[in-house]
Formats: sequence, C-alpha cells, structure tokens
Amino acid sequence: MGRTLVRAAALYGTIDAAQFLATRYQDLRKNPGRFYGTMAYTALWGGLLASSLCRKDKSGNLTRSLALTTTLASGALLAAHAKQHLVSARTVGPVVAAGAALLGACVSARTLDEE
Repeated sequence: MGRTLVRAAALYGTIDAAQFLATRYQDLRKNPGRFYGTMAYTALWGGLLASSLCRKDKSGNLTRSLALTTTLASGALLAAHAKQHLVSARTVGPVVAAGAALLGACVSARTLDEE
C-alpha cells in the first residue's frame, strides 16, 4: 500500500509540475530564477517517481529522502504563494501530494522493517 501511495502522489506531482512548466514556458523564460526553480522542482518530483518505481531501493531510504525533500520544497512554495496571497487548490495540491508520498514512503519502510 505504501509504495502505491508514493507512486500515485509522485505521478500527480510530476504531471502537475511539468504541466505548469509547459503552459507557462514563455513567461518563465523571462524570469530565469523562476524558470530554473520550476525545472528543479519538476526534476525533484520526477526523481521521486523514478525512485518509487525502482526495485533497487530495497530499504526505501532514497525514496523517503526524496519524499521529505519534495514535501519541504512544496511547503516552501506554498509559503511563498501565501505571502503573495496566491493560495489556491493549485498551490495546495502539491503539498498534499508530497505529504501523501512521505506518508506512503514511511509506511512502506515500516512494512519492510517488520518482514
């Protein structure tokens, strides 16, 4: 159950970040910091998805670390949006997904410990 939750959340986050990048590409290119930040955020979500699909990460340490990093990055983005009074479902969704991925990664690791 834990890995499935991580995969679903990571897939959502990857698609959401990539869609944001694709639909606002021209605007983002005008602001290099925002462009590279969005690229890094998209790569972070993609890395979490790849890690959750990788069978070599038996202990789940990499997936848990990426899930935690993604949760922190999503929370920081939400805080930046809140400061600008731009909180919406679009900005809260990734935080919820990242939290779900972290929960799934921890549940998955707990299950591995009990085996």
